[in-house]
Amino acid sequence: SELRWAHRGHANSQRNTPAFSIRDHPCVNLIEVSGGNRPMRIAWHGSQCLDEAAARTATPKEARALGTLVERLAYPASWRPASAWSIRQVRAFVPSTFELWYGPWQPGVKLTDALQALPAQARDVLRIKQARRVLGRVGLQSNLVAAVDYRIRVTTEEARLLRAAFTAGGLAPDSRDSDVVLAYDVGARHPQGGAVTVTFVPILPHGEPEGPIG
Repeated sequence: SELRWAHRGHANSQRNTPAFSIRDHPCVNLIEVSGGNRPMRIAWHGSQCLDEAAARTATPKEARALGTLVERLAYPASWRPASAWSIRQVRAFVPSTFELWYGPWQPGVKLTDALQALPAQARDVLRIKQARRVLGRVGLQSNLVAAVDYRIRVTTEEARLLRAAFTAGGLAPDSRDSDVVLAYDVGARHPQGGAVTVTFVPILPHGEPEGPIG
């Protein structure tokens, strides 16, 4: 199983995901578990980040089970035997690749225009990269609007150069998620979605980004 968090400032996928709402806090605490022969994503949070039809409230039994599962995933050494670990020494994971999540933008904003909000040194690094355009929605549940994230993969060395460029260019860290992720406020806004940020999301060994996010 994988513990997944979703960033609460970015365009959010419209994938059909069951929601178990035990607290009114959007876009956090997503878990992917095995559901027979295919993985299933389970979320418990406000339904702002999901299709409205997919959202439902957890029963007390479901909420307790999910809370126990999170505890077990977060502290596997508390219940797994010592023989389960091939390497017992805990070491920090240093990813070789990061994915930048850049948004949320209004759908009409092109990447070339979005890059203009960044310091010149950062633009030089990113303009030669390929970007994925991810459609989603942002805003309050009663007023969800279309938004776009741009996803750009960079090496760890490039990520360090970009971080230095953002700091030198005066971009402010995004304080909303500073305890779990490195992100910068670029000084632009989506009218309904709030501040546009660049978030550094690590690519884990299985090849997928994990964010707040990670």
